Amino acid sequence: MELGVYFNFLNESKQAISFYEQVFNTKAVSIMTYEQMGHPKGGEYNKLVLNAEIRIHGAKVLISDIDGHDFEHNVGNNITMVVNYDNEQLLEQEYAAICENGTIITDLTETFWAQKYAMVIDQFGIGWQFNLSK
Repeated sequence: MELGVYFNFLNESKQAISFYEQVFNTKAVSIMTYEQMGHPKGGEYNKLVLNAEIRIHGAKVLISDIDGHDFEHNVGNNITMVVNYDNEQLLEQEYAAICENGTIITDLTETFWAQKYAMVIDQFGIGWQFNLSK
């Protein structure tokens, strides 16, 4: 059994996938559009992502576009992704990349639990915590 995570974006999935591929040096495992499913809405909607999968440090992350009509899109702060590192250089590289056009909540700093810790809301509204254990 494993716990999964699913990101819903308001028509930005392709951009988010491309961004996360660069940040985390990964490639999408699969991308299926609404058109490939035969969705009845047609038009521009069919170009949106119905379901995609990428792997971030071995964890499966699923991604989908929503149109804001059938399923309300709310960007919130009730969940963040936590990435634990044992490689300081990799942490700093990925942290710097995710900060691009994002909002730094806590800049890289030492804490009582971590050699380095930071929190960022990325350009797509996803919260990320970076943690280098002591």
